[in-house]
Amino acid sequence: MNNRKPDFDMQTIKRLFGYISKGNKKKLALVIITIIINTISVVAGSMYLTVLIDNYIAPMIGNSDASYSTLIHPILVMIGIYLIRNNYNTHIRKRNGKNL
Repeated sequence: MNNRKPDFDMQTIKRLFGYISKGNKKKLALVIITIIINTISVVAGSMYLTVLIDNYIAPMIGNSDASYSTLIHPILVMIGIYLIRNNYNTHIRKRNGKNL
């Protein structure tokens, strides 16, 4: 058997996208933008959760006079990130006629 990987051919990729986008350029652009926004929001949510735990929650552990009021703003930011992601994805699904 030949286990050699095929060479990367940009012409094939261009031709493939030409077939996909034929008559559907706006939808293809919308799909690509949606994928990018969703990926960014997932990464931002994960990274912000790390910051939230490391900078706000971990220092409060074992501290008897910890003020939980400092958590309000970071938690609201986290909720905002997830609401934006959820609302954007729901809007795109409704626009494309897919209620999942």
